[in-house]
Amino acid sequence: MKTLRGNPMMQLILNSKEIGKISGYKQPGRQIEWLKRMGISFVTDAKGFPVTTEAQIDATLNNPTKSSSRFKLPE
Repeated sequence: MKTLRGNPMMQLILNSKEIGKISGYKQPGRQIEWLKRMGISFVTDAKGFPVTTEAQIDATLNNPTKSSSRFKLPE
């Protein structure tokens, strides 16, 4: 994970490798499917890999009305 322009107050950007750690999928297509299923907003980079922010994942997964009932955060 990295901060934009070295400013820790800015949102952390998650690339495909980091999304893979969260989703459990290594393939970008599977990661994209997972992000869509979870209702997490993302964009794709020039190579087609998903990119999102840590804040977007946190907001979605910590809001039970937005995230899928199939996904449970570890306690």
